[in-house]
Amino acid sequence: MSTITTTPQQPAASSPIKRLISGHPLIAFFVIAFAGEWIVTLPLVLAQNGLGLFPYTIPEIGLVPLAYWFSVLASIAGPTLASIVVTAIISGKGGMRQLLRRYVLWRVGVRWYLLVIAGVPLIQLAFASIFSGGAPLVAFLQHWPLFFTVYLPNILIISVAIQIWEEGGWSGFAVPALQQRFGAWRAWCSVHCGLCFTCLSSLFRGSFSRVKSGSARWSCIWGS
Repeated sequence: MSTITTTPQQPAASSPIKRLISGHPLIAFFVIAFAGEWIVTLPLVLAQNGLGLFPYTIPEIGLVPLAYWFSVLASIAGPTLASIVVTAIISGKGGMRQLLRRYVLWRVGVRWYLLVIAGVPLIQLAFASIFSGGAPLVAFLQHWPLFFTVYLPNILIISVAIQIWEEGGWSGFAVPALQQRFGAWRAWCSVHCGLCFTCLSSLFRGSFSRVKSGSARWSCIWGS
């Protein structure tokens, strides 16, 4: 697997901020990523239709849950911006080309993506049925069209609008850089432990709009 090198390819940066980022690229990435996500997310978290701590309400935009719009912006302002800033400083144009190439890189055949898209909910269905006495399976058989009309469209929206930006930063920059220094296992643990902080903002973004979210509507298939 190709990686984005964290060794500076250009002369020492002139500004103190650039020198700081060049000397600590991974720390800089995580700081920018978390800060970007929270800066975008906080207005929604603090609003009346969030935690209700401030006296304003953010209006809904169309039929798409409000949390989706903020998730898109947070993904761009967080991991995407962090990966672009750090890569541009430490690796220059060559590193940027390599980073952007990851956004359109398909590593496996389409059939494997289809297996993942269908396989994950089927595994969830199987385990839910085991622990719920078969009720989720009965609900799925009664409402199976929702798999195509609700679940798959939401997966497409999330993948295109959110995940492509989010994973471009985490998987495109953070994981390869961590693998170079710590190996695959510790790199995976480092990213996913760090993502717990980001998941807090995701929880606040989505909690109040769960009724309108695809995941909530899909849960009726499980009979919950």
